[in-house]
Amino acid sequence: MKSKRNTILIILLVAAIVLATLYFAFFRKELVKLRYPLEHKDYVMRYSAEYELDPYLVLAVICCESGFRENVVSGAGACGLMQIMPATGDKIAQKLGVEDYNLFDPATNIRFGCSYLHELRLRFDGQVPVMLAGYNAGPNRADEWIMQYGVNSDGAIKYVPYPETDKYIERVESAARAYKKLYPQLKIGE
Repeated sequence: MKSKRNTILIILLVAAIVLATLYFAFFRKELVKLRYPLEHKDYVMRYSAEYELDPYLVLAVICCESGFRENVVSGAGACGLMQIMPATGDKIAQKLGVEDYNLFDPATNIRFGCSYLHELRLRFDGQVPVMLAGYNAGPNRADEWIMQYGVNSDGAIKYVPYPETDKYIERVESAARAYKKLYPQLKIGE
């Protein structure tokens, strides 16, 4: 009786190991893709190319800002996929010559968000951590932090006094790395 129970336990243990191995070998990546979806790919690729941005960064911003929820509004009033403030949307629309727009429209929101990220890229010499600080806390604050604390060799502001912004930068950079690993085939112009 005892040897039969031990045999059953060994079989269950082997089955658990086999299932765990299968999970990590085949299914884990698919489950992680649920956390990092590839939604609105056409718009992301189009506007990443137009505004000379890394599409993985754009996907990461969307993922962290809205979780790909098109109609979300933040407590501060930021709208849509890339969480654009209405006043910022007005400035971008004026710059792009767009008179009538809807920040909840995915194409418009991604276009405006990419335009804004492009402005930040130019302003901050392509330093992604500083771009993200400017996107989250505003470019004037990012300028103040650069002047006050400096930038390290990785292009990051040495000290970000807003914990929310500091965590935001880490989350977006982590998401961008995840997107690159999950979707290595993405290329601008694809």
